[in-house]
Amino acid sequence: MISDIADAKGYDIAVLVTAHKACLNLDWEKLLGQMRTPLIYDGRRVLDLESLDKAGWQTYAVGKPV
Repeated sequence: MISDIADAKGYDIAVLVTAHKACLNLDWEKLLGQMRTPLIYDGRRVLDLESLDKAGWQTYAVGKPV
């Protein structure tokens, strides 16, 4: 887990495992710029995957949208 997006430099995957407000309100564009591989796995199916795809993320999720 990281507490600052700047600490994510060079990571290969972002995994969302909780739907807390702090996680949902991340600056996903800024995080994208830090990642080595722009891959996100939404384990709660709460993110707007279409918008993230358009921004350049490779997105994966489980379950049905809520």
